[in-house]
This record gives sequence, structure tokens and C-alpha cells, in this order.
Amino acid sequence: MTADLRPAAGDVLADFDHTKHLTACTHELGAGHDHADGLDHSSCGVHLSALDSAQLRQHLLEHPQWSVREGRLRRRYDFGTFDASMHFVTAIAEASRAANHHPDIHIENKRTVYLVLWTHKAGAITRLDLSFAQAAEQIFERTDGGVR
Repeated sequence: MTADLRPAAGDVLADFDHTKHLTACTHELGAGHDHADGLDHSSCGVHLSALDSAQLRQHLLEHPQWSVREGRLRRRYDFGTFDASMHFVTAIAEASRAANHHPDIHIENKRTVYLVLWTHKAGAITRLDLSFAQAAEQIFERTDGGVR
């Protein structure tokens, strides 16, 4: 039997549901405006500003399995079986669709999955990426077959 890998209510992903934010945001440009507009959206919880090197360094110290290369947050996940890696990829796809935040996903040798995160509209790593990285870790913990 396959475990349900969808994000549970209250998971990190709920903290940055971009779709909900677009309908609730009422800054001077009005509801549903583009968050790459340079305005400060911190009051409504969306952070599209690039993280500075100190923030990235802190994240990497707390999460050594992640790295930054070419301006993108990266992580390798290894699984014991092909099925386990595909369950993880499916759960990541569902989470990214729900959050409207889509990582690059690379699969190698059937059992290795790489996630590459960066906020396309900001052209940089933002708090959205750190939140999604945390959610990916939660999904990985719920995925059968993870090899460490």
C-alpha cells in the first residue's frame, strides 16, 4: 500500500499559497497583481526579494544536505527503489502545483532525484524557495524507501 504523500493541512506549503495571496493582496496595484513588481509584500507573507548571502549561509548551516550553485538551491535525494523515487516526484509535483511554485526536478539512474529551487519571477532564491525546501524535506520523510 502506498502512503499518502500529499501535504497535510497545516504543512509549510499552506504558508505560501500564492493563489490565495493573489486574491487577498490589496496593495496599491490591487488584488492579483504581479509580485515581481518590487513592492514590499512582507505584510501579506509573500517574499519575492532575493535572499542575501548571510540568509543563504544560515540556511545551509541548518540544512547541510542543501547547496547553492549557479544561484539555485539544490538537493539530492536517494531512494531504495524506483517506485519510491517516483512517489516522491509525484508528491513534489502535487505540492508545487498547490503552491504555484515549481522546482526543477531531475531524475537519474531511476533512484536519484535532484530538486533545484529558485523563484523565477525574482530571478533568485527567495523565502518561497526556503519554504518549499522545508516542505520537500517533510515529503521526503513521509516517502517510503528513502536512503540516507
